[in-house]
Amino acid sequence: MTKVRTSAIIKKMAIAAKTNSHRVHVTTRGTASWAIKKEGNIKASNTYTTLEEAIDAAKTLVEKGQASKVVVHNKEGKIVQSGV
Repeated sequence: MTKVRTSAIIKKMAIAAKTNSHRVHVTTRGTASWAIKKEGNIKASNTYTTLEEAIDAAKTLVEKGQASKVVVHNKEGKIVQSGV
């Protein structure tokens, strides 16, 4: 990756980190696990072995008021559920 392209990615990540959205995303993590990540964060909050565990953990964040909505992605990264 070129230095210019890396710089552009870092700028986009910094802008995304300033978002006021409090959504939490459930995404695949490699081939064997699932992760939850609050929108705007660079790193995942936690990883889980099953999709169901990850969704339950994300719902818990919403119940605690630490997130506003759960967005679930499939293994290809497409959104399959929103507002769970």
